[in-house]
Amino acid sequence: ITPAEAAAAKRLWETAAAINRRLARLEPALLQPDAALRYEVALAPGDEPLRQPLAAPVRTLLKPWTIFGEAGLLLIAVNLERRSHEIRTDFGTAMRAMSRGPGDEAYGPPEADPSRGLLRARIEAHGVRLYRLVP
Repeated sequence: ITPAEAAAAKRLWETAAAINRRLARLEPALLQPDAALRYEVALAPGDEPLRQPLAAPVRTLLKPWTIFGEAGLLLIAVNLERRSHEIRTDFGTAMRAMSRGPGDEAYGPPEADPSRGLLRARIEAHGVRLYRLVP
């Protein structure tokens, strides 16, 4: 094995370990049934999917989630395509708070209007974004 191959293997191992830690932290939410709150997700105007026919390039799950004793929701958004997409999510009701989910805090606060229940996000190619919502 060459030094470059060893370095690549180490990076792959570290990435897998980081994903495992993130999934372990999300396990309580992932195992819950989907939240009952209805919401709509749409691509931002002018952002058309690559895939045909009309498959949604960004898929979402909304799960109940309690953190630090406060009940809330966790929105998980996954981009299935090889280019970034901007989405608009409308929860149809006011939220007390909208923030990045665990592991996504480094991206800064989301573009959100909690009083109207609106969230806007850009999700990179094949990316996953997490958002914490407090109704």
